Amino acid sequence: PGNNEFYRLSRNTLAQLTMESKFPWVLSTVSQADGTAFAGLRNHVVLERGGVTIGILGMLDPMENAVEQLHGLKSLDLRESLTKEVRDLKSRGVHLILLLSHCGLRDDIK
Repeated sequence: PGNNEFYRLSRNTLAQLTMESKFPWVLSTVSQADGTAFAGLRNHVVLERGGVTIGILGMLDPMENAVEQLHGLKSLDLRESLTKEVRDLKSRGVHLILLLSHCGLRDDIK
């Protein structure tokens, strides 16, 4: 998901969409206040294609705390959450990690 989903959809609608989708919604940098994943959001996805194990992460700009204010969710520190997820994926033997970023080029380069 990107910022539009969080700005334009209610918490219930967002939860319904993520749960009913036929594809995973991957977001590694947002959680519920207690640290658990929100509705159908997944911290990462692991796929195997042609003998290569691929880990997919998702990253979203903190959006000036809009996630917290609009949905009661928690924006995680980008570097900390991604470092944790990368370690987890590497411990699972992932060969390639793909990051889906919705943070803007300046932050992506960092």
